[in-house]
Amino acid sequence: MSLIVASVELKVPDNAAFTAYDTLKRMGLDELGDVQRSDVWLVEADALPQQILESLKRTEVIYNPNKHALRALSSDRPAAGEIWVATAGRSHEREARLLAQAGLTGVRSVESRVRWLLLDERGEPLGRSALDRARGLFANPAYQDALTA
Repeated sequence: MSLIVASVELKVPDNAAFTAYDTLKRMGLDELGDVQRSDVWLVEADALPQQILESLKRTEVIYNPNKHALRALSSDRPAAGEIWVATAGRSHEREARLLAQAGLTGVRSVESRVRWLLLDERGEPLGRSALDRARGLFANPAYQDALTA
């Protein structure tokens, strides 16, 4: 059994990240230099890690080779400068079924998060205080959880 945490990142300009950047700057986050966004998929299955990654690449609702890059992450928790937003109670049954149709055996669980990475002007991750100020923009506490390192 393996757990893979994969980031599906846009190869093209990300308008949502541009909008978040502008909004955070207007909110007074002057130290902000860049905002990056990606989808994080956590997949647990009775398969080798590479098989899970290949199945993700064959599942079009998760990954489109024309506009996405896929990379494995080393942790199932946010790193420095990151806010991961999870929607409580969201079912991933459809994605689990599609991964199985793509050849992945023994799918045990599928979860997703939206990963926001906030960097300063030097390209370094922003600190905890800046993330705390920004988290309200990314997650609605009524139904979403914002996870930080």
